[in-house]
Amino acid sequence: MVAANQTISPLSANYDVATDVLRVIVGKPQHVDADRRDGGLNLEFSPETNEPCSVTVIGYRHNLWNERMNELASVVSKHLGLGRRYIRSIIPAIVMQAEMQLDQGGQALEPQKSPAHLDAR
Repeated sequence: MVAANQTISPLSANYDVATDVLRVIVGKPQHVDADRRDGGLNLEFSPETNEPCSVTVIGYRHNLWNERMNELASVVSKHLGLGRRYIRSIIPAIVMQAEMQLDQGGQALEPQKSPAHLDAR
């Protein structure tokens, strides 16, 4: 598994390249109740307090969130009550960090590329 983690209190974020899952968490990771949305978005709540606590993006690249970063940052910041610019800067950084980490065989991973037809935009 190739993943990157970053913690900036009280926020932590991680992206797993192999499963294409991004998670942004406020506070400590915990079991959650999720409001599932289109595009692989799960808006997650603490079952004890019903307060927003995290967002999981299943299929971050598959669902082209890397091409819709402003939209994703707006959803995450609204749900977690954090600044959109702050979220907009954290997500690409953590994804890039995960993509650049070494895999188990010691080979550097190539950064993920957008499909050619999307690069023309």
